[in-house]
Amino acid sequence: MVDKLYWVSLRDLDTMAGLFRGEGVTEVIMAGQISPWRLFSREVQESPEIQEILGRIRDKKANSIFFALAERLESQGLKLIDSTAFVKEHIPGPGQLTRRGPTASEWEDIRFGMDLAKKVAALDIGLSVAVKQKAIVAVEALEGTDNLIRRAGA
Repeated sequence: MVDKLYWVSLRDLDTMAGLFRGEGVTEVIMAGQISPWRLFSREVQESPEIQEILGRIRDKKANSIFFALAERLESQGLKLIDSTAFVKEHIPGPGQLTRRGPTASEWEDIRFGMDLAKKVAALDIGLSVAVKQKAIVAVEALEGTDNLIRRAGA
């Protein structure tokens, strides 16, 4: 439930900041995602504001885009706060979340996959990998985690 709702698109970044200021909002959370494939959308291609932001960054990696958007919002007087600020109690801690723990071979896949995922994340390509019996089934890229899972499942 909300008191007010404004629908804005990615191309309305500056309008969005103005709406926040007009409502007295000083702190914001970036939640959800801006899919990297949207870089090639008409919405982005026809937005002078977004093109200006993208033109200033050295590459189009997800972190570079995120930080450029965050800087833009902060330059307009909005303070970004931690995206988990209101859901910390719902984030699981370490440990088993299922009835059955991983088998020995599943643990081997987990360790293998974690090592790969850390390397992929360090390159800012994506955050997820799918492995089976120590074979790389899929690596996340521009399509995002949900599509990686679909592709790996197929």
